[in-house]
Amino acid sequence: MGSVHVHEFVSLDGVIDEPTWTFEYGFADQMGERLAAVTDRCHGILLGRRTFEMFEPAWSKRTLEDDPGALFFNDTTKYVVSATLEKPTWRNSEVIGGYDPDRIRRLKEDVGDLWSAGGHARRSATRSP
Repeated sequence: MGSVHVHEFVSLDGVIDEPTWTFEYGFADQMGERLAAVTDRCHGILLGRRTFEMFEPAWSKRTLEDDPGALFFNDTTKYVVSATLEKPTWRNSEVIGGYDPDRIRRLKEDVGDLWSAGGHARRSATRSP
């Protein structure tokens, strides 16, 4: 069975939940090397709807010449956990429905290792946990 490899940017003072990523110090080569080591072993991308909707405009038009990660993000199947997204427009994307732990387990069995980013979920007050 595969694993879910979660990638998060965290500031030194512990900020993790900012929905936009801006960083004034650039992206160090070592960061790219570490991310490549993780993404190279992953056969799918697991995203929630909000993260998917942030990633699509940021990655869907990038080419390998723009960013070495473009190949992974555009060519790897993206599995979107959402009960509201109906038809994703980013190629190689599949909505797998609302959160269901059994579905995620089956996905890990069928696909293998999955890469994920985000993880700061907010539940609606009208939804049960």
